Amino acid sequence: MSRTIGGVLAGAAALATLTTMTATGAGAASAPVAQPAKVAVCKLTVHLPSRVSLTKSTTKIHVTLTGCTNNLSTAGTELTTPQGHQWWPLGWTNAHRSVTVQFAISDAPPIGKYRINKVLEDAFEKDKTTHPTWTNAPTTVVKLGSKASISTSRKGSKVTISSKVSHFSSTGWKAYTHKIVGIQTRAVGSKKWKTIGFGKTSSTGRVTLRHTAAHSAYYRISVGSTSRYWGSTSGSSRR
Repeated sequence: MSRTIGGVLAGAAALATLTTMTATGAGAASAPVAQPAKVAVCKLTVHLPSRVSLTKSTTKIHVTLTGCTNNLSTAGTELTTPQGHQWWPLGWTNAHRSVTVQFAISDAPPIGKYRINKVLEDAFEKDKTTHPTWTNAPTTVVKLGSKASISTSRKGSKVTISSKVSHFSSTGWKAYTHKIVGIQTRAVGSKKWKTIGFGKTSSTGRVTLRHTAAHSAYYRISVGSTSRYWGSTSGSSRR
């Protein structure tokens, strides 16, 4: 009798355990868990001129943004000076992808490398299906510009090359004094220029050089860059 009762009780306990496992165990059916929607990534690229030559009272450049077509709401960052200070705020929308940046001489723009601070602000998508990301942080080097004129004359095989060399400053164009410049020549029908000599400008920025050449050729003046001034090349003159 006791075995029968014990067997019934033991069977009931086993059935209860089995029922519990069926309801809550690993094999039980569970409600489906909602999965987050996949967000696509689109890429934003900033386009900035690699160099800026200051040659007028106000020099303008255009900074454009490409990528994430029709998916962008707004994007913002800034152009910073070599010292890390803000020079110009930059902001784009999907419809307006270009910003005009100005360098006014009266504002005394620092000379050196400017940077796009891509982590200043984020880009925001128009909906929740695409996430814009930055792909680059370009830089540009800002310097004062230079220029050189050229005039030539020939007498027999003797060619005289003259030039006036100037650089820009806070007060406009000034004589580029005591600057070493190169004289380059190119044969008629050739595309290759070669340097044939050097000269040094005077206190008025002028330089005159003489060259012997039996045949007609093109000549030009080449001004090298420095840490403060961009170099330049004059137009060409045939003699």
